[in-house]
Amino acid sequence: MADNFTFATGQYDNTANTVAGTPAVPIYDNNQTTGVFRDVFWWRNQADATPFVPSADYISSGQSMVLCGISACDNGSGTQTSLNFTGPNQSGGVTYLTLYDTTPADGAATTDTFDASVPGGLTISADVLFASNHGAGGGVVALYGEGQDGLALILNNAGNTETGSLELVYRSPGQGDLLISSAELTPGDVVLLGNWYQVTLNIMVNAALGTYSATGTIQSHVTGTDPNSNLLATLASISTSGSLTSPGNALDLTNPGQVGVLAVANVGITGLGCAPLAAGGTYNGNPNPILDGCSDNVGVSITNFNIPTSQVPEPGSMLLLGSGLLGLARMHQRRKR
Repeated sequence: MADNFTFATGQYDNTANTVAGTPAVPIYDNNQTTGVFRDVFWWRNQADATPFVPSADYISSGQSMVLCGISACDNGSGTQTSLNFTGPNQSGGVTYLTLYDTTPADGAATTDTFDASVPGGLTISADVLFASNHGAGGGVVALYGEGQDGLALILNNAGNTETGSLELVYRSPGQGDLLISSAELTPGDVVLLGNWYQVTLNIMVNAALGTYSATGTIQSHVTGTDPNSNLLATLASISTSGSLTSPGNALDLTNPGQVGVLAVANVGITGLGCAPLAAGGTYNGNPNPILDGCSDNVGVSITNFNIPTSQVPEPGSMLLLGSGLLGLARMHQRRKR
């Protein structure tokens, strides 16, 4: 059995996180106090280290995103409740990450962890939608530890070519994408805008040897616009294995570790110097604050995030971890309503 999260009211706290200082830095004592998710990477600064305005927070829950002109927006007309990743897309990219956390108010002091060394390993999944045809990705992450790496399964939309790839990746500090494994998708198979694709990640850990093996798959739905319809045949599958303590860099993968969902983007556009919206303004019918003049944004929605019910910890059994801040996966941007 699994717990399913559609990011409906009460599951995710839409309170915007903030940045402060010169140069601007995110405030990590976290404004989110309700729900069962905590944002870790949720903002993007400009080249001069000042935040994009009027909002530095680019994750929000609501109705799934739709295409508004050439950009994605969450104007309330989407058909599914979801977590939406948007904001200006910038050359060099950025990662947006939110973790399952039943005590978000205390930041990383108390965390929920999941064990991939149990029989059958750890399986998590989610449905991913791309609202705009700009290079971006979305998926799930596991074996994440504060201040360490995590293993991410990402479905990538390659933009106007309408192809994509399924990737197992991790990220080390000061570096970009470090690819573990990739499966290219056949043109025409994916990625159809406005359709949902389920990504599933299974990880098995040998605690005695300190090793892991991971398999990722992508499946489409019978009704592409309905993430609750039956699944079709697997479109792509990839697998990899390695050491928890040396996944390819200095940081460790953590087991038991935290799980969550993320969005990434890594495309070059004219994102710098975009003019902020006037107070109360809208952009392509979107009442939420995004930047006018930016022709591209992330435009990823995620719903049906599934985690194993058997491993959802009781409050008294949650693992205490030190706070820290390092990342994972590709690089992208975010926002909140």
